[in-house]
Amino acid sequence: SPVVTELLREPATVRLELAGLSVAEVAEHLAAVRGRAVSAEVAAQVHELTGGNPFFVAELARIMGDEVPAKVPHSVRDAVAQRLSRLSPRCRHVLRVASVLGREFSVAVVASVVGLPVLDCLDPLDEAVAAGLVEPAAEPGGHRFVHALVRDAVQDGLPSGERVRLHRGAAEAIETCHADDLSAHLSDLA
Repeated sequence: SPVVTELLREPATVRLELAGLSVAEVAEHLAAVRGRAVSAEVAAQVHELTGGNPFFVAELARIMGDEVPAKVPHSVRDAVAQRLSRLSPRCRHVLRVASVLGREFSVAVVASVVGLPVLDCLDPLDEAVAAGLVEPAAEPGGHRFVHALVRDAVQDGLPSGERVRLHRGAAEAIETCHADDLSAHLSDLA
């Protein structure tokens, strides 16, 4: 934003790149919010789900019992919805499609579901990367949601009819894009 750009020009400004909490720090944060310790297994699950994002960790801690909750907390869903509202309609649509494909997704499969050439999906994905919602995956042509909770929140925001249509479109796109060797993608189809 213009304000950040101006602040970065000030000599007293220091830019810090923040990373997520470690598994041990997630365990400490969960214990602080919940008032009691959690198992190492639960801390690892929460870390995987949240990427160590302290806000997401705290919101999960508020609603969890002894196990990691299956539902995305309303506060996380609302925070993700607010971030999505700032994005272009095309970017939001690409992210909704990607959410039904899983945490990691192929740009080619997304493009097939959307009905656009791959190149037309790259700018919306760049927008989502800039917004901190997705990142390039290790596999060429792939992206992934930065946190599983972000993906879950995007998918939870889909109306039932749209979710069903997108799942059907995703299955058809996976069959088309991977027709040469579908065996490696059977779990995606399921």
